[in-house]
Amino acid sequence: MATGQTWKLKQYFRANAFGWRASALASTRLKQALAEIQKVGRKDAILAAEGALSLAERLWPALAGVDTSSGALGSAVHRATIQLVSVIIKPEVDVVIRARWMERLYDAVQNDGVDYLARIQNHWGELCVYTELANQWADKLLPGVRDCWTASPPQFAKDAVMALSALLKAARHDDISTLLELQRTRFWHYDQFRAESLVRQGRIDEALELAQSIGVDPHANAGMGWVVFCERVLLDAGRRDEAYRRFAGMATSATTNTMWVRRVLEKYPERQPRSVLMDLMASGAKGKWFAAAKDAGFMDIALECAADHCADPATLVRAVRDFGETDPEFAMRVAASAIKGLLHGSGYDPETGDVVRAYHYGMAAAAKIEKQADFEQTLRALDREGAVADRRMMLDALRHCLRTGPDNIANVVAMVEAGPKHLRRH
Repeated sequence: MATGQTWKLKQYFRANAFGWRASALASTRLKQALAEIQKVGRKDAILAAEGALSLAERLWPALAGVDTSSGALGSAVHRATIQLVSVIIKPEVDVVIRARWMERLYDAVQNDGVDYLARIQNHWGELCVYTELANQWADKLLPGVRDCWTASPPQFAKDAVMALSALLKAARHDDISTLLELQRTRFWHYDQFRAESLVRQGRIDEALELAQSIGVDPHANAGMGWVVFCERVLLDAGRRDEAYRRFAGMATSATTNTMWVRRVLEKYPERQPRSVLMDLMASGAKGKWFAAAKDAGFMDIALECAADHCADPATLVRAVRDFGETDPEFAMRVAASAIKGLLHGSGYDPETGDVVRAYHYGMAAAAKIEKQADFEQTLRALDREGAVADRRMMLDALRHCLRTGPDNIANVVAMVEAGPKHLRRH
């Protein structure tokens, strides 16, 4: 085995190396440590695994004093441990070395104060690599888990996930079921191993039924993990249409609806983008899908979304600005929807200036296609409809825009910036 590597990560991750406010620094050091491990791994997989083991052992001692309330550090550690698992599994070493590594990991897990190494516990059987080693660990861990779960009252068993993972690797399916029967309440964190056990026995529909029954159990703390499991199982089984129909939307996480559509399409490239968009939109709140429809190039759907009360006026105004040159008809119609929404109560804490900007960009777009009169007629109709009580300021801004006209829009902008009282005096 290669030796002599001087690891910078050992310098970074010393006991109590990071203070209470060092969350950002710790996250940066994690990235640097992973980069170092990856660089070494390109030449020596065994040495890289040694580095990954060292980092796993040092995580809790180094990070114990850091404020994790923001969740940022926890997320960084979670992403890091995913990589550590793959690095440790990868090298081909004999069972003696692998057993030594597992002992080190076990000690690290026992010393872990906040389950930073939860991902390592979940993949315990895979980390064993050898079935004989997984069997040894299962036999070692099972008695303690049984004792905890049969105690009165039942106690938390820190080794439970590792025991279940080892049993799964060893294909001891009956032992998994027997052990989980000792649980007083169902818990997806544990029952996922029973579901996976059914899959490995070829009992896919039973596994799906089990996962779904746990998912609807309010006491099982299943979150969305069961949904992700079901989608993966169906995809692996080649049942793509069923996976899409039943689980694609729920199993795909994203920070925006635009990204949601893209990620579903990445998993199901055989699907038509328009169809995927419409399927996801069925979840409700059509206005929230404006940006996704626009970004996907489905302008007719985007216009429908823009007209919905849930559409965010600020997002609409930005689209009017961006499409004024390339698609002025679209921009003009979105501008009208933005102003209507602002008058009727859409948007969270909107700015009066959004009315002015929507008017300005919308009128410029209308001029491109010689429809200024049509656009103005639409806005005057909105003026006659009026505004909800707390949007009178928006109505004042629209009326000033209509009186002043597009050629003197700078004056209206100045009035808006001067505040609502100044605006009403004019």
